[in-house]
Amino acid sequence: MASSLRAGSLVVRLSPESDGTPLLGQIRALQYQFPTVFVTSNGNIKSAVQAIKAGAIDYLQEPDNEEIVSAVRAAQRRVADMKQEEIAKDAAARVSMLSARENEVLERLVAGMPNKAIANDLEISPRTVEFHRSHIMAKMGAANLAELVRLGIVAGINMQPPRRSGS
Repeated sequence: MASSLRAGSLVVRLSPESDGTPLLGQIRALQYQFPTVFVTSNGNIKSAVQAIKAGAIDYLQEPDNEEIVSAVRAAQRRVADMKQEEIAKDAAARVSMLSARENEVLERLVAGMPNKAIANDLEISPRTVEFHRSHIMAKMGAANLAELVRLGIVAGINMQPPRRSGS
C-alpha cells in the first residue's frame, strides 16, 4: 500500500491585502497537508484569526529570524507527526488483511519468539510457522524480519508474548 500522504511545510510572506486563507483552501483542495506559517509586515488580529482557523499553524507579524526558525521547527514536527500517523494507519491496514492464524503468528514474532517456540505455543509444526511467516511478510510488504516486527509494533501489536487460552 502506497502512502497517500503528501506533506511538507510552507513559510509564506503575505501581501498587505491577503490573509492567506485562499492559499490554504487551494492546498487543501489538492489534498496536500502543509503546515503553513504566514509572515506579514502589517497583519491584524482578524487576518491572523482567519488564517489560524483556515489551518495555518502560525501567523507572525514582523518576526525576527529566531521566531521564523522556531515556527519552521514547529511545522517540521507537525509534518513528522503526520507521517507517523500515516505509517501507523498503513501498517494497521496491512495487519487487517492477515488471517486469524497469521495474526497469532505475527503477535508472537513481534514478541520475539523463535519459530520453534511459536510452533509449540500454537501446537503446529515449525514448517507451518515458516509457511505463515512467509505469507505474513508478503502481505505486510516486509523485506525481512526486522521490518516485519517494526510494522507490527507501529500497527499496535503488543510486544509481550500473548497468552494461550487454556494455558
